[in-house]
Amino acid sequence: MQGRSLLFAKQRRKAGRRTRCCKTTYRFVLSKKRPTYFEAGILVIPSYLAKGIEFDAVIVYNGSQAQYGRDSERKLFYTVCTRAMHELHVYFIGEMSPFIYDVSPDIYVSVS
Repeated sequence: MQGRSLLFAKQRRKAGRRTRCCKTTYRFVLSKKRPTYFEAGILVIPSYLAKGIEFDAVIVYNGSQAQYGRDSERKLFYTVCTRAMHELHVYFIGEMSPFIYDVSPDIYVSVS
């Protein structure tokens, strides 16, 4: 993924873990507040900071039913997914978020 890329984790604590486990492959920048300046690399932020910013590519670290399954999380999941201008990658552990089923399967690719 080139350009400005963003990785979302639902909580700040989990966002920090993502940066530590993958530093050898990519340059990650962990942001604890809404970013106003974007450094080179992949910016990692908790999903609640997503509103109002857009990126060329967005990675949702765990778009599972366990993380984004309650109706109260629908708007948060929508906000996270709509931050992508060109590419959206949603990874999940277990069952994917039920909100993905609301999207026509004609516009996304599912890979196992």
